[in-house]
Amino acid sequence: MSKFIEISVDELTALQNEIKQAKILIQQLRDSKKPIPKNTLYDYVFENVTSALMLGTPDGRIIEVNSAACKIFGYSKEEFLTKTRTDLLVVDENFKKFLSEREKNGIARAIVINKRKNGEPFKSELSSNIFKDQNGTEYACFNVVDISEKEKLEALLKETSQTAMVGGWEVNLKTGVAYMTDVTKQIHELPLDFKESVAAGINFYKEGESRDAIKALLKDAIEKGISYDTELMIVTAKGNERWIRTACTPVFINGECVHLKGIFQDIHQRKLLELALAKKNEEISNILDASYDVISVIDKNNRRKFLSPSAEHVFGYKMEELMVKPSIEMVYQEDLPKTKESMSILDKGLPVKDFENRYVKKNGGLVNMLWSAKWDSNLECYYSIGRDITKQKMEALKKAKEKLKVENELKKAVFLGEEKQKNALSLELHDNINQILTATKMFLGMYIKNKKESNLTESIELLDTSIKEIRKLSHSIVTPKIIENGLKASLEFLLQHLNNINTISYHFVSVIEEAELSQDLKLNIYRILQELITNCNKHSNARNVWVNLLQNENILTIEFMDDGVGFDVDKKKDGIGLINIRTRVTMFNGKIDFYSEPDKGVKIFIVFDTIQR
Repeated sequence: MSKFIEISVDELTALQNEIKQAKILIQQLRDSKKPIPKNTLYDYVFENVTSALMLGTPDGRIIEVNSAACKIFGYSKEEFLTKTRTDLLVVDENFKKFLSEREKNGIARAIVINKRKNGEPFKSELSSNIFKDQNGTEYACFNVVDISEKEKLEALLKETSQTAMVGGWEVNLKTGVAYMTDVTKQIHELPLDFKESVAAGINFYKEGESRDAIKALLKDAIEKGISYDTELMIVTAKGNERWIRTACTPVFINGECVHLKGIFQDIHQRKLLELALAKKNEEISNILDASYDVISVIDKNNRRKFLSPSAEHVFGYKMEELMVKPSIEMVYQEDLPKTKESMSILDKGLPVKDFENRYVKKNGGLVNMLWSAKWDSNLECYYSIGRDITKQKMEALKKAKEKLKVENELKKAVFLGEEKQKNALSLELHDNINQILTATKMFLGMYIKNKKESNLTESIELLDTSIKEIRKLSHSIVTPKIIENGLKASLEFLLQHLNNINTISYHFVSVIEEAELSQDLKLNIYRILQELITNCNKHSNARNVWVNLLQNENILTIEFMDDGVGFDVDKKKDGIGLINIRTRVTMFNGKIDFYSEPDKGVKIFIVFDTIQR
């Protein structure tokens, strides 16, 4: 079910930071003194990652969220349970493409516009995939990373870099006179009439690492003539901590340093932004470390530049083994030609999506992988993301075998049904029609011999009876004109005919849209009801039979009920008639339920999803 999309370098970086955050949280928990149950570890990580995690149904209904989701969107957990994913979105073209990609591949990622409880829109990285629990119930997992703050930080960083305050400073080591430009004094939050000195300048650097560093740099500049350009922290005259960039060029005369001059730049906002961005990148890196997908960066010489930790679990090798082992050497021999062909497509600058191949694991086993990849001509690297789909392939193979088994059972049932019909036809011809015709022949012989009018009358009546019996037999075995007359009309004709010749009263209701049903399905419904009616006539001793065809959108329901003697469902479930009916229902992906007890009649409900046909 699950498939993949392309991932950009920025998205990859963002994902790395999220995974790193999860990794830190897990390590913190491991360092705790108390033993932690596995479910508590899961809850701890779920609640403490910085991205919004939401668990829901495939149609978007939310059933569980973490604390980060509440913080990002502004809703309480109780309020979330009344929402759907669509309620949290400003629906745009990106989101429509996201839904289309997830429906197609089972997994998707996109940049979309979300909205908070207060109505404020914000940009986010949205990813989602569909998975099943051990009971086969489908769930959708959504991951929302708020990138609005990151984009604001990046924009502010650019603006700050363009409008950065840069001042100058000089020191005459012969006279001891120091000088600061007005901008430099503003950075230090000093009055413009401040009296400069070397000692005063050094004391502005934050005590500890920054002050020790500037002293060492000045010493090397004066004694060794080494210039410097570094970033340190100062404490301004008003007590505010501030990141600055300071640079120095020493001037030597006759081997002696006589002058120092340099620049002084306020980089506080830029530095804070860089630290904030570094934290974001670290969080995404943590998420990447915990991902089940194999994310890979390979250079043009087929050497690995990056590989996500999940590769160890998928391929069975240690990371150090994988990093030096060319990926093409791990490809299963039979899949080498198509793998090389996909790489040639990448070399032409075209992306490759949903590419399947097999790899040989360290233990010799095979793993089925589903890849999406692209070539970056600037960095000359292949970026790819893949998932282990071995389990899905095994399930598909199992379903194919089950389907083949059903088809074989159907063939067997059809064969048995045909044999049964032939036997019934033979018995009907021999025991009924043949006896009537024999009696007719006898009366005709008597008429020829003694010319009694009564013998001729008897012969005519018996011939009429033979004609009726043959017509009745013909109706039971000839394919109805479903295409020409329609299902409803064909069933009405059948049941009206039965009402004319039977002691059972048939009641029929049909509320269906025949135009929406395939001809094969309509014929199959007719044959199912024919089989049910045959069984009822033979065994039920019923006075009334009710046949209802009902349709609600794409769900078609058949109700068959009688007031006869009933039967024990468990004892009769292996009968040829019931096997034939079940097989016909299964062939069209339907479901059937029998309800009956001795002396309480029969109720049978059959449901078809008409869209599947």
